[in-house]
Amino acid sequence: MGVAKVLVVGAIAGHFKKAFDKINRLQAKQNFAVCLVVGDVFGAGNDDENATELDDLLAGSITINVPTYFSVGSRPLPEKVSEKLESSDEVCPNLVWTGRKGTFTTSDGIRIVALGGRLAASDAPQTIGKYDPVFLQSDARGLHGAHSAHILLTNQWPANITRLSNLDVPESIQAESEGVQCLANLNLALKPWYHFSSSPPASWEREPFKQPDEYGSMGDQKITRFKSAAGRKRHYDPSDCFMCVTQPGFRSHLVVSIGDESMVTALRGPLPLPDTFPELSFSGHAMIIPHYHAADEVAHGKRPQDEIDKEFAEMTKFRKALNSMVGSKSNGRLGTVCTEVNRTGIRHFHWQVIAMEAAKIRKGLVEAAFKVLAEKHQYPPFEDCDPDQVLKQRNDFCRIWLWTPSNAADVAEQKSNGQETDEGTTKSFFLPVPTSLERFYLWYPREVCAGLLQLEDRTNWMSTLHPDEKEEQKAEESDAEGLKQDFADFDFAM
Repeated sequence: MGVAKVLVVGAIAGHFKKAFDKINRLQAKQNFAVCLVVGDVFGAGNDDENATELDDLLAGSITINVPTYFSVGSRPLPEKVSEKLESSDEVCPNLVWTGRKGTFTTSDGIRIVALGGRLAASDAPQTIGKYDPVFLQSDARGLHGAHSAHILLTNQWPANITRLSNLDVPESIQAESEGVQCLANLNLALKPWYHFSSSPPASWEREPFKQPDEYGSMGDQKITRFKSAAGRKRHYDPSDCFMCVTQPGFRSHLVVSIGDESMVTALRGPLPLPDTFPELSFSGHAMIIPHYHAADEVAHGKRPQDEIDKEFAEMTKFRKALNSMVGSKSNGRLGTVCTEVNRTGIRHFHWQVIAMEAAKIRKGLVEAAFKVLAEKHQYPPFEDCDPDQVLKQRNDFCRIWLWTPSNAADVAEQKSNGQETDEGTTKSFFLPVPTSLERFYLWYPREVCAGLLQLEDRTNWMSTLHPDEKEEQKAEESDAEGLKQDFADFDFAM
């Protein structure tokens, strides 16, 4: 099986137009092989809006541009849907029913095992309809015969999935009591690459974990990554990651440019205020996000070095393009601070680029601020590194790039560590974060920049969000549009 992109989303709950409009926009940019829906596709039967959208869906009036597979969630399927499925596995073009339980392989060779519904209260023999949101322990045991899977889809969480995890579980979840043991047994039997669930409804992703060795096996230990995809319920849990297009809460309106290996986006809760840098049409804060998910390397082994180099090269190209944009729009008054926090278990690696007065960078104030706060937190000392090279240390570090536009009067004063280019001078340094360090503050780079910009009250990005969701989205869309306008002449990818 070659490389195939798979989009996984949480419960749609009857909001077909909004969900598939977003999925179609993502498909146009990412070209997914398939889309998988975990949880309830259909809403409550007494919702008039959902009923209207369901009629549109069944009539083929809602376009779906990527093959999309679903099973049953916690609700029974609407009667109209059950009737349609009696004659076809498709609810409408490209919306395909996998069955309440079963195994199937996509045209790209992705082997998927699905078990929908909730565990029956009793495992006594009983008749369960093929569309009912219920399964028996015997249903789960019967799927052991599939022997393996790339992806396992279950509506409910497996038992004990949070055990030995170092990641916080949402407070609303009682994972120990809500997990299902026969699903944990199924996970153990199939040893899937990925296991997606949706009930209880919460966004949570476990660190990749090793499956027990099979007796007599000579191969490498198999590794599984578990992820719970939340439904449409809104909450601002710090464990959410809007960067992953697999997240149901992915905010595509923030995306500004998409390359082959990465993308440039605006942020939720940018550090600068809209008027901090009047020369710019946006806040002055952007992100560069690789398409490759942080945990994939752990799950499937180290990536070839040429893949890593290719990704880093494109992200560097985006970083330099953003530098040029900031320098040009500010007539040389502004430079940039680019930061990367790389920690084992982090959801999605990324770089953040923040505009900063070039004079502060040239005078050494920015570098000093990073080092002083690192010493205060008792972090290891910084080490210089080549701005345009991947670090030999693959994980667990904090890296900083400082860039200033060219200034003939100041070029001679740059330290030998700096790399002179036609566009300006870049200096880079990093500090290793040992696994023995009890806690590393992920907002440390933002804390430094907040102090330099005298915006300490905006260190926590969540506290900067507008309490009204509609107003927050307007602000995000405005910032993204401003970044898109400023970046248009510098964007090599569009």
